[in-house]
Amino acid sequence: MATELNTEVMLKTQPDAEILTTSGTEHTHFAFGTQDKWSVYARVTGIRPHSNQVEITAVIEDDRVHQN
Repeated sequence: MATELNTEVMLKTQPDAEILTTSGTEHTHFAFGTQDKWSVYARVTGIRPHSNQVEITAVIEDDRVHQN
C-alpha cells in the first residue's frame, strides 16, 4: 500500500509471522515483487548508511545487454 514517502511500504494486513526489530536478534527480512517472480539478478550500484539504516540501490542485471 502506498504512503506519502516513496521509500516506505505499509502492509494491508498484519503478517502471520512476527516482525523482529529488537536488538540482539536478526531483523526480519522482506522481499517485494510479484508472486510468480521472487528473485532477479541485480547489480548493486550504491550503498549509503543513514544512521541505523542502510540504503541499497541496484539495477536489474540482464545478460542480453552484453550480447553482440
